[in-house]
Amino acid sequence: MIIGTSIEHEAFSDHEEDIEHSDYWVHYWEKQNHAEDQFIGRYFNLDSMSESDHEEQVEEWLESLTEATGRECTEYIVSEVSDEVPRQFVTKSGLSSDFFEMMEIVEKRYPQITVEICLAGLECGLQLHQIEEEYKGEFDSDSEFAQDYAEGLGLARGDVQWPYQHIDWVAAAEELTDEFVSHEGHYFRNV
Repeated sequence: MIIGTSIEHEAFSDHEEDIEHSDYWVHYWEKQNHAEDQFIGRYFNLDSMSESDHEEQVEEWLESLTEATGRECTEYIVSEVSDEVPRQFVTKSGLSSDFFEMMEIVEKRYPQITVEICLAGLECGLQLHQIEEEYKGEFDSDSEFAQDYAEGLGLARGDVQWPYQHIDWVAAAEELTDEFVSHEGHYFRNV
């Protein structure tokens, strides 16, 4: 899309139709023409997009703008992103590599690993590459996590009432606070 000129050229198409059914997208303004009050922007679909493929699309767009305008077009700024793109991965000049790394992890491991799980892991101080291995599940409470953890280790059986109904799972969960971290119900081994 170009605002402020009547030039017709494919390079000026905003490609809004490309994001019609997309969960993840970004819109950029090209900077050179933007500085001269000609707003040339484009939407990019990010669904199943690797970082290198996205960079290649942006580079092709900038090259076509350079050809169409006769001005060197090499820089762009983010104007908006879809609601699903976590803001911590957005800078004025684009998307961080971590966004694409996270999306690759989610694409390979969905539904076991989701964007929500990745963001919870990051909040807990884990690196993206640690999240899959350290993720222990989603639980409604620390005590529910502690009981599940004990059952997973074979230390308790959920199908047996006595003596397990008398265990103080809240206290048991407190014993695990150094070993595990959680955010919004998602639990991870603390590394």
